[in-house]
Amino acid sequence: MPMDRHLSPRRTRLDQHGTTLMEMVITLAVFTVIMMVIVLLWEQSQQAYFRGATAAELQQNARVALEQMTREIRQAGYDPCRYIGVAGTCATTSAFDPVTAGAFPIQTHTATSLWVRADRDASGDVTPGGTNPPEENVCFRFAGGQILRKTTGVDCTSGGVELARNITGLTFTYRKADGTAATLADGSDISLVQLAITAQEMFMGAPVTVTLRSNVRLRDQ
Repeated sequence: MPMDRHLSPRRTRLDQHGTTLMEMVITLAVFTVIMMVIVLLWEQSQQAYFRGATAAELQQNARVALEQMTREIRQAGYDPCRYIGVAGTCATTSAFDPVTAGAFPIQTHTATSLWVRADRDASGDVTPGGTNPPEENVCFRFAGGQILRKTTGVDCTSGGVELARNITGLTFTYRKADGTAATLADGSDISLVQLAITAQEMFMGAPVTVTLRSNVRLRDQ
C-alpha cells in the first residue's frame, strides 16, 4: 500500500524544531552576563582614563609652580657688582655680604616658606620698595592649600598671589655646599635648597596624589 504523502497536522507539528522557553532563558542569561562584563570593563577604563587625566592636571599644576620656584630660587644672590665693581652701571658696593651686613641671598627660611633676594638692577641695593624692581625680593610660602608668591612688602608671613592650588604640602630643606644640613639662623651657609611639592585632589571618593621634587643650587653660593 503506498505511503500517504500528506502528513496529518499533528504529525507536522511534531516534526517541527522550535526554541524552548528554557533555551531562551539560558541565552538571555548568557547575553546579560556578557553585557555586564562589557559595561564593567568600559566603566573601569573610563575611570582609569579620568583618574589619569586628574593626575596629569595635578602634576602640570604643581610642575608650573616648581619650575618658577626653581628658576627664581636659583637666582638668589645674583649680584653683578660683586664681580665688576664700579664699572658700568654698578654701584660702588655689593648688595650682599660681606659688604652689606645682613643682606644675604636667603633673607628668611622655614620649612614651608622662603624669601630670596637678587640684585637684578645692579644697584648695590636689594631693600624692598623704592626704585628697586619688585622681583629682587621674592617670597614663596604654603598656606590654605596653595603655594603663594609675593614680591612686595618686607616679610614672608602674609599676602601673595596664587602660584598653585590643590596643594597639600610644600617643604623646603636647606643644605650647605657639601650637602650637610645648613645650621646658621641667618641662612648665610645655605647653598642648596631641596623642594618637595605634594598636590592632591579627590576623584570618585578616593585621593589622587602627586609629588614633585627638585634640588636647587644657588648660583652665587
